[in-house]
Amino acid sequence: MKFIHIADLHLGKYVHGYSMIDNQDQVYWIDEFLKLVEEEKVDAVLMAGDIYDRSIAPKEAIKLFDYFVTSLVKLNVEVCIIAGNHDSGARLASMSSILKEHKVHIVGDVTKEVEKVVFEDAYGKVNVYLVPYLFPVAVEQVLGGKYKDYNEAMKALLDAQDIDYSMRNVMVSHQLVTVMGNEPEKGGSEEMVGGVGGIDVSVYEPFDYVALGHIHASQKVKYDHIRYAGSNLCYHFDELKKPKKGPLVVEI
Repeated sequence: MKFIHIADLHLGKYVHGYSMIDNQDQVYWIDEFLKLVEEEKVDAVLMAGDIYDRSIAPKEAIKLFDYFVTSLVKLNVEVCIIAGNHDSGARLASMSSILKEHKVHIVGDVTKEVEKVVFEDAYGKVNVYLVPYLFPVAVEQVLGGKYKDYNEAMKALLDAQDIDYSMRNVMVSHQLVTVMGNEPEKGGSEEMVGGVGGIDVSVYEPFDYVALGHIHASQKVKYDHIRYAGSNLCYHFDELKKPKKGPLVVEI
């Protein structure tokens, strides 16, 4: 199986008063990305959250996202999308039931049973688990119980699933992933990071690949198979110092 991992599109982003859509930056990136999808002949595109820059997205951002996903469907590519902390999960996942018929899977809110999309190649099945940005209280609402922090909440949610780790499993997640309390290198324009919501990388270790969003610098988190794609464009002057950005082409 071959897929492309992207994250943190922040469609509708304004940088110092300039619209990244009006000035065609985000439009250009999407058109170039669609060319990459065709060239690589991938089975799927995984979008790891922060599709929009704010929860109530401007109409031009919604239209651009519609164009993006529709173009991917026309290329016969399966699309897996989760909500990030900038997105409104309910708005992002509207009409998700009918979109599944077109191989577009959007998960906006945390649910008791994590949505799983099953792919199959010459080697068997690949299970892709879609976990949107979560707060501990969101897990408490679906599982019951009390969780002292994000790490405990994510672990409880995954423990509640019937995951066969002898199979090939991929997880799409939008969180701050740490290594023994140490945070990854930030891009420059992330919000809700810096000591808030850290989840230790050990929670993600059993998966064969983890497609992360939230941090704008492209990087691995301890292991090569646990990675932030990074944002598609620079959204802060500090991000000019971090030239590595998504997308990541992954083959399992």
